[in-house]
Amino acid sequence: MGKRITAEYRDNYKAGAGRATRSWIILLCVTGLLVAPGPPGGDSGTGDTGGTGGVAAQERPAASAPSGDEILRRMEETLFPDSYRMEMEMITLEASGRERTLELDVLYRRGTGSYMEILAPPRSRGTRFLQRDGSLWMFMPRGGARSAIRLAPRDSFQGSVFANSDIGESSYTDDYRGMDPRRERYRHPELGEVEVFIVEAVPRRPEAPYGRVVARVTVEGFIPLHMEYYVRSGLRIKEMELSQIREIAGRRRPTRMDMRALDEEGKVSTLWVRSLREETFPDRIFTQRHLTR
Repeated sequence: MGKRITAEYRDNYKAGAGRATRSWIILLCVTGLLVAPGPPGGDSGTGDTGGTGGVAAQERPAASAPSGDEILRRMEETLFPDSYRMEMEMITLEASGRERTLELDVLYRRGTGSYMEILAPPRSRGTRFLQRDGSLWMFMPRGGARSAIRLAPRDSFQGSVFANSDIGESSYTDDYRGMDPRRERYRHPELGEVEVFIVEAVPRRPEAPYGRVVARVTVEGFIPLHMEYYVRSGLRIKEMELSQIREIAGRRRPTRMDMRALDEEGKVSTLWVRSLREETFPDRIFTQRHLTR
């Protein structure tokens, strides 16, 4: 089944996923966001769209709720500032039990892009990335490279569950349109039972990396707690839980993001925000010249 899902994922990328979403991670991030209606009945197995087990009450329409677009925008502001520097650690646990750790320094400016550099492990230290204009580029000076390599948006980022399109950008609003939200009670492992908006984000343009992203976002504070990612056929391919919410860079934000693959049982990548501060950067940081210096 894993092979079928992976093949379908690749086909969907070739069909039109051309530019990186801003998921910071999601992330992040993201990433990349809501509990949506299930996919077409033809999909099964890990592609089911059943609930995550966190719903504590029946879903209901959101009374006097902000629009889906507004919720996505507020969620982005909660995840990260408009311009920041962050040190993050990503730990990927394979189904075999093997564990890999990656540390990165990230510089980001909304509306421009991001510059990232690997700090650890030693064998990868100095590898640099530039995300700008919908593309992610990698430069490996230790390997004797003379030019940057363009990375495919849907490929795995350094062997993790996060895709290249999930790393380096932290905005969904450019690529996705938020549908009318609903409300529900959601049981979060850290916060307990809280009221959340459920927002389904659908592509604004064909090249958006995912066919649909569904997010649970707290009514109070617009903190994203859980996200789901689908390909265009409706197949759910991965999900992310956000936790370790604390005051950082001026507001309460998630500092841990667990991205779980649904086509590789037991594989999960955890992204930790180790430090985050608002900072401004000169234009030269976000250029190919700086990347390949």
